[in-house]
Amino acid sequence: MTAPPPGSPFTLTPGTLLRLLAAAAVLVFLVFLVSATFREPLEAAATRLVERGGLVGLMALVAVCDPIPGPGFQPGLVIGTTAGVPPILLFAATLAGSLLSSVLSWLGGRALRHNRGLLRLLELTGVGALLDRWRWRAVVVASLLPLPWVLVTFGAGARGMPFEHFLPAASARSLKILVSLVAIQIGWHLAA
Repeated sequence: MTAPPPGSPFTLTPGTLLRLLAAAAVLVFLVFLVSATFREPLEAAATRLVERGGLVGLMALVAVCDPIPGPGFQPGLVIGTTAGVPPILLFAATLAGSLLSSVLSWLGGRALRHNRGLLRLLELTGVGALLDRWRWRAVVVASLLPLPWVLVTFGAGARGMPFEHFLPAASARSLKILVSLVAIQIGWHLAA
């Protein structure tokens, strides 16, 4: 396999790595700040939520939140960490919720593949061209970087990406979930 051309979304530069590390550091700081300020009410609320919904409830929360630009899967990680869910179980529930959300978005894209509004949105945002050129690799990159995840997953379905290519590519999101989980755990435990 040849290296990606310079300037492609798949070129990992020192600047990109620094931005990713800076984002993780900001997440640690924000969780530390929130934990230090609101620890007791957060623990009480998160514990009630997890007692009522369990891991399936956390998975459902992630499935609902993951397509939302901004929060994504992180509210589930924060609630699970706050409630004391063991990290491996929290990781598994979050990954399952994220994959469920991704598959539902892919199916939605397949169902709407002839919808002019969706196709126009894919063209206007550049997601259509990214998927056409890079196929499953575009999904891998979007799963790791701050690209519009829901639009990429819908676009993959709308552009006819085979499910057997889509699901392994979407599974790369597990790395972003793991990094976020570690950052949230560090921030939470530093404020203890």
